[in-house]
Amino acid sequence: MNPTSSLRRRTFLMATAAASCGLPRLLRGALPDEGAITWHDVRDWGVEGCGFDDTEKYFDRLPGRAKGVVREAVWNLSRHSSGMLVRFRSDASSIHADYAVTSSNLAMPHMPATGV
Repeated sequence: MNPTSSLRRRTFLMATAAASCGLPRLLRGALPDEGAITWHDVRDWGVEGCGFDDTEKYFDRLPGRAKGVVREAVWNLSRHSSGMLVRFRSDASSIHADYAVTSSNLAMPHMPATGV
């Protein structure tokens, strides 16, 4: 191993060790008091980008009557909420989101699983 590589490795290991020592202190104060969070359901506000009102599930992009009419691949893509959005204003110092994914396959050809 050349000296430069050894120095880089040592620097990386020292930085990683230092960061991991301080991490528990940072995480201790990271979780807010549950009672201090005000939760809102975006369905009460209205979601932009919805094309139909008669969907099987609220965040579907095609109406329920399209099931069995369109190809299965198209129907499956219609279950993705891509293109929908909610606008709001807040003076909060932090914002929390509570959501559930509906598929175990999160990675897609155009987007990695980390994008979900």
